[in-house]
Amino acid sequence: MQHRVARMLPLPLVRESEPSGAVVIGSHVRPVEELKTAMLRGNKLRKYGRRGKPKDHLFRLSQDLQELQWDSSSPLAEGKARHGRALGGSAKRLAWR
Repeated sequence: MQHRVARMLPLPLVRESEPSGAVVIGSHVRPVEELKTAMLRGNKLRKYGRRGKPKDHLFRLSQDLQELQWDSSSPLAEGKARHGRALGGSAKRLAWR
């Protein structure tokens, strides 16, 4: 398993028509605190790569809310890091910067 830190791209999750503190996930509107709690516990999400089929990974948010972490079994993941710095370990990390 590999471990990586990279820059996260901002995603437009909040619509102007929604109340402040709400996040739009698909067609559902959820409070930000509910999303934060779910991400701290970890969730299974689909990750799309450049090639191949999308894969389900367990994503979780670090306790300091600065890194998105996910497990990967790819031995080449560390060499493919294009942003941030590669680290050794059993999970990948995507840092908010």
